[in-house]
Amino acid sequence: MSGSGATGPRQDRPPPAGPRPSGPTLTAAALCVLGGALSFLAVTLARNAPLTDQAANAHPLRIAQVTSQLLAPSCPAGRPDAFYDPAHSLCRTLDLDGGVTVAEVADAEAVPGPIADLWAVRITFRTEDAAALRSLTARVRFEPYPRGQLAFVHGGRVLSAGVLAGPDAQGTASLGGPYSRAEAEVIAGELAG
Repeated sequence: MSGSGATGPRQDRPPPAGPRPSGPTLTAAALCVLGGALSFLAVTLARNAPLTDQAANAHPLRIAQVTSQLLAPSCPAGRPDAFYDPAHSLCRTLDLDGGVTVAEVADAEAVPGPIADLWAVRITFRTEDAAALRSLTARVRFEPYPRGQLAFVHGGRVLSAGVLAGPDAQGTASLGGPYSRAEAEVIAGELAG
């Protein structure tokens, strides 16, 4: 035996640090990371741009026949068809099932009203919504008061209620509040999106 060829443990690899993770442990870790990534993605999508056009307008414009109205300080709780109009101290009950829901108007603008210093909101409807509103208007126009009225509801509040002749040939109709110029501009901005 020669002294120069001594053999011993190899020094080029570090010794093992402990037991290696098993298959189930790695799978559980991967699922945790994936779950976290999916949760982050879901929250991010929910906070950012809508996924569909329908979700783009969280508060569609609803136009419905007034079925009753009472002078009252408020509306009964738990009635999704009852809307309080604080400007007139009225609780109006509406036929929401027989009305028209407009997901998006073509245009809305504040315009001077027929009475000095009062303003209105002119709404231009898309062709299919204008046709549905004309049909609704024709159905309720000659009914006795208050059933001959249509209410325009947006964001849970009545914007206007009254007898409507229907959209004209260009698909426009006006809401005559009465509004101040600032009120009309705010409503037009909300509706136009």
